[in-house]
Amino acid sequence: MTRFRVLMTLWLLSSLGGAQAAEARFTLAAQDDWNARTGFYLNLENTFADGAPGPPDAMILALGVADGAQWGFATFHPAWQYDRTYHARVVVAAQHAELWLDGARVGTIPLGAAPCATPLVTNEIPSWTPARTAYFVNETSLTLRGPGSLVLHAVPNPDGVTSRALTRALLNAQLARPALDWTFTKGDSFTIDTSFTLAHFPAIQTLAPLVDRYGQFRQGDWPEKVHADNDLGQAAAEELLHNQAWGPAPGCDRFGGDTRSSWREAPTGFFRVVCKNGVWWLISPEGHPCFYRGVDDAPALAWEKSPVTGRELLFEWLPPHTDAYSMAWGRGVWGDSQATEYVGLHTCNLMRKYGAQWQQAATSVTATRLDAWGFTGAGKWDEVPGKVVTPVLFPSALNVTARPDIFDPAVQAALEASLRPLIEPRLNDPFVLGWTVRSEVAEIITANDVLTLLALGANAPVKRALVDFALTSQYSGDLPRMATAWGAANATTATRYAQPAQPPAADVEALRRFYADRYYAFLYETVRKIDPHHLYLGFWIAPYAIWVNEEDWRLIARYCDVVSYDRYALNYHDPAFDRLIQETGMPVFCGEFSFPPTYGGQRGLGSYGICTSDDGAAGDAYARWLEDAAKDPFCVGVSWFEYRDEPLAGRGPSTGSGADPSYGEHYAFGLVDVADRPKWNLVGRVRAANLRASDWRLGMTLHDGVRGFSRYR
Repeated sequence: MTRFRVLMTLWLLSSLGGAQAAEARFTLAAQDDWNARTGFYLNLENTFADGAPGPPDAMILALGVADGAQWGFATFHPAWQYDRTYHARVVVAAQHAELWLDGARVGTIPLGAAPCATPLVTNEIPSWTPARTAYFVNETSLTLRGPGSLVLHAVPNPDGVTSRALTRALLNAQLARPALDWTFTKGDSFTIDTSFTLAHFPAIQTLAPLVDRYGQFRQGDWPEKVHADNDLGQAAAEELLHNQAWGPAPGCDRFGGDTRSSWREAPTGFFRVVCKNGVWWLISPEGHPCFYRGVDDAPALAWEKSPVTGRELLFEWLPPHTDAYSMAWGRGVWGDSQATEYVGLHTCNLMRKYGAQWQQAATSVTATRLDAWGFTGAGKWDEVPGKVVTPVLFPSALNVTARPDIFDPAVQAALEASLRPLIEPRLNDPFVLGWTVRSEVAEIITANDVLTLLALGANAPVKRALVDFALTSQYSGDLPRMATAWGAANATTATRYAQPAQPPAADVEALRRFYADRYYAFLYETVRKIDPHHLYLGFWIAPYAIWVNEEDWRLIARYCDVVSYDRYALNYHDPAFDRLIQETGMPVFCGEFSFPPTYGGQRGLGSYGICTSDDGAAGDAYARWLEDAAKDPFCVGVSWFEYRDEPLAGRGPSTGSGADPSYGEHYAFGLVDVADRPKWNLVGRVRAANLRASDWRLGMTLHDGVRGFSRYR
């Protein structure tokens, strides 16, 4: 999901055109599911023109409460002052909610809150509202009095509003605390009290440089921090002993299949899936049952660069533009201006650590790590020789238009022609688990897509197909009734394709599903036509995060062998999602999940919505997730996002707005840091869980059968 959040932003900006209003939010407390209309949130919300940090002048205190059927809102706009402590209170009862500020009630909502399965989040800037502000919110305390006299105290930022705290705030590093596993039931009452202050940001020039020569937070310190090149060599020697002592996971074939299992299927030379006693299994090319554990973005030798142009002052050191360091540099990395230079300081660390043959050495070390750490293989965005991968295909024909005329034979031929060179070189490769075409938002069909297709000329096959489908399915062939509903009252049989189309929302949704069905069917059938042996995994759909509605899951589930998805959540299980998986009855594969640590802001890295406090907590969360996934009869594998931490200065596109400290994502997702040092407190827990995964799955009790429209039944 993470890589494509940036791409989604670029796509939205390019499709809307021009400068857009920027939205800034700070979450004081929230436990909500927007689409399900459940839970509550307490935010500080602001909107201002993008491109310049905005003041707090227009900021509102906003409370939202949802009872399962609808949302209710209360907002208040005081005259905000800097360096003053504010006290906000939320009172939620069975049938109403109240918003208070500094002892005065400032809003009421005639709704109670319906419970939801999401965690309680506090002290966070949501990752989808990255607008830079001219102020810094410091939530100093939070107390929740809830069911069973539960009281939770949020720990204040340890150094308050000091220069270092502000430096962290510039990096959006100290803001989110780990999500809290707190729940309430329908009808419960609870009260939230929180205190916060507003502070001016300092001038970036007074704090720079922020990034040291190794890509680390210059103002912070921690035991594993690299201070000299010798530290890199010492880390390599220590790791060699560590990984040799562990060795590869026992009882596995070279594809990760479990050779200790009491049963085996016929080997086919390729991965496939079977349902045995109500439990879905991947079957390795050698015929052994396999519960897959992978890692995304490996070895990431030169990927994940930060924009430098206009931000040089942020960096303590930048590599020279010589042949030795040329791979560390790039231009237009995110499709922006070629005038913007990008740098990957982790690439320089690999050169320092491994010497002249650094690319081969770092790739080899990656393979050794995957073996020693108990992983089956690699995952998305990877290319590790001798390891299983799940390639993401980007056919060039889909770059011509966002949504192709899938009913046009010429477009169909072009799509097939652009897929062939991506697939055919690996037709007989047993290390390809399965294919996906693009990812997440890029493959979700929206209402706007339908309206764009309907605006095409009368001779466009897709325009004709959509109009004919609506006429038949929505209006039973009654053209005058359809023409009236679509704002084309004079349409005739001869002119219906040329008339303007303004269909009602219900018709647009039906057309969206019709087009998506045909589009997904064509991709599935075409990939399987080119390659009948490998699995087709869909497109890494992001349930409840990046889709229109649940029907998108049902649509893609009809046209893949395994439903691939990305999901960032505190827990593997979610009642709504579990229901949807059971309904469709297909095997599923989670391609991205993670719990990046914040390190209390000490390392300057960003705070993701689903985060943990440190490496040990991240490893414990991984173990819980993996056990739940392995015991889910529908899940055949998972991949952790990602191999290496993201760069401190961000991996997003430059916006030309000056020396902002971070662009895009800058989270500690990695199993290794930017200096290529394994995070042993995380890795040790991950390895222990990986070694138990097959036993968890093989030890499952018999299931009463897989229900749904699975193509395997």
